[in-house]
Amino acid sequence: VQEIFGLSTWIRAVADQLITDGVVRRAKLGVVAQSLSPDLAASLGLPDAHGALVSRVEDGSPAAKAGLRQGDVITAIDGTPVADANVLRNTIAGLRPGSATTLAV
Repeated sequence: VQEIFGLSTWIRAVADQLITDGVVRRAKLGVVAQSLSPDLAASLGLPDAHGALVSRVEDGSPAAKAGLRQGDVITAIDGTPVADANVLRNTIAGLRPGSATTLAV
């Protein structure tokens, strides 16, 4: 069950950081995002409800510097599909602060 929710991957990443650094640091994209419902996806002209809709971009954040805007839909991180806002948040949090990543928007 833990693997279904990605907990074992998250636990492993936290343990690795604690072992190597003694602290846990989490990356931050700087967006508030929401999951897409089928109705919302349809209203945006999207083929399905996969991805995370950017509701707000924090000024000065990595997202703002990369040009993300309110209304963008993030569909993948480094080629891995983003099913919803939870996957986006957890995937970004699992990255090392300052690391580079590629988003499909």
